[in-house]
Amino acid sequence: MVVSRHLLLVVAVGVMLAAAPNPMDAHNRQLALGITEPTQTGIAAVDAQTARLGRAPAMWGMFLNWAGSSNFPGSFLTALAQRSIMPVISWEPTDGSSDCTRWSLDNITKGGHDAYVRQWATDAKQYGGPIILRFAHEMEGYWFIWGNGRCTNTPAKFRVAWRHVWQIFRDVGATNVKFLWSPNGGRNMKVFYPGDKYTDYVGFSAYDWGRGPNVNGRWLTMVQTFAPKMTRMSSFTRKPIIIAEMGAAYLPNCAACDKVAYIQQGYPAVYRKWPQIKGLLYFDLDATAGGARDWRLSSPPGALDAYRAIVADRRFQGSIP
Repeated sequence: MVVSRHLLLVVAVGVMLAAAPNPMDAHNRQLALGITEPTQTGIAAVDAQTARLGRAPAMWGMFLNWAGSSNFPGSFLTALAQRSIMPVISWEPTDGSSDCTRWSLDNITKGGHDAYVRQWATDAKQYGGPIILRFAHEMEGYWFIWGNGRCTNTPAKFRVAWRHVWQIFRDVGATNVKFLWSPNGGRNMKVFYPGDKYTDYVGFSAYDWGRGPNVNGRWLTMVQTFAPKMTRMSSFTRKPIIIAEMGAAYLPNCAACDKVAYIQQGYPAVYRKWPQIKGLLYFDLDATAGGARDWRLSSPPGALDAYRAIVADRRFQGSIP
């Protein structure tokens, strides 16, 4: 039987393609998982989390505002780098007050905080390690002073203020700082987007509040909490996604509120459905005192066991590039 060289070549190429690993295959793709403890920025809290989870988080989320005491946290970031943990800093343009004269987006754009931003950016450059900066998050909401409708703020003014801050970092050469644009994920998020040139990652907040007053009255899976926000975000950008805040409520009197299943089933389902998601930060805090929910992984204890099993899974042992 005579076989042409062309046919042999086609067969060989087909065999090679079949044998080549698929970059989206479960054995190759990994998600980076992180923890946010808003009230804990010391390295002892990080080590305690590592001990109870059995593995260091790939990311550590923290909140810093622009008050005078919030200088660049170089020593803490160095300690994180020694543990191969990426810092994700929610960088809030406020001192916690409601002073619109000082903290409006207009004042940021006009240079009212340029000295502080430039010094922080210079310190970040000198530090040199990778940093993800989540500047002015959830901007389409009204609950933060930089939010929509507060002071004289508008979506257009937010875009200008974002680009102004971004440009200062570029002007000082702090290219090790990557910007994460992170709305709450509402229907109007697109109008706040500063553009692909000015962002490295995009993300949003997604919580399962469960049943109770002033909420949607039903328990959602992790995929259900992500899905509408993923659809909106994917309609205008292809930037890699980091879920910047997420969690499920612990509501002991709600029979349908299965936080263990949310974790056990949610992470694998998100992994399979959205390869553009690169990382997820769990918000590990009891926020009931502020009128929110107990998001902690330790509530109930079975949830912590479920999360420990997730972080032991190779698919969830990635890092943010």
